[in-house]
Amino acid sequence: MTHWFALGLETLLHKKEVLERHCEEIGRDPGTIELTMGAPVVVTGRYRGALARFRDPALMERLLALTVSDEVRPQDAPFLLSRAEANRDLGAIAWRYVRDHWDELLPRFAASNVLHLAVGARTLTDPELVAEVQAFFTEHDIPQNHRSLVQAMERQRVMAAMRERSSGELAARFSS
Repeated sequence: MTHWFALGLETLLHKKEVLERHCEEIGRDPGTIELTMGAPVVVTGRYRGALARFRDPALMERLLALTVSDEVRPQDAPFLLSRAEANRDLGAIAWRYVRDHWDELLPRFAASNVLHLAVGARTLTDPELVAEVQAFFTEHDIPQNHRSLVQAMERQRVMAAMRERSSGELAARFSS
């Protein structure tokens, strides 16, 4: 089965030609392949989510810009930002974007989804970032999710303490 997305007639014809050439090369009857039409929003949403996991700063910047555009639905953006903040290598970039654009982001998102902007930040354990996140959410409560926000901030402090306590031992064990 292969999925065909509505990308325009010219693109679909080109894809069909490529498929037929490939089938000819491998000796397969192209009539045995089921061609389907899929919903592009599902696929593009999946790809956007993957952007949050990349280690390329340019891709992270691209994702962050998409979250305030019409390209990403407002109900999806807080979850993408949360994933971006949890990115091991580039989470700090995403966190600082959320911090710096807080007033622009809030009106775009449902009140029930705003908490996810803090949930992603809880994974940041660098001492400087912990101080930034903790101070920010002390000043910027999320009243509709206050208890969950307090728990997310506590979780961040616990993870930061574990990092401080264990990083030397882990580094020594993995360098052997």
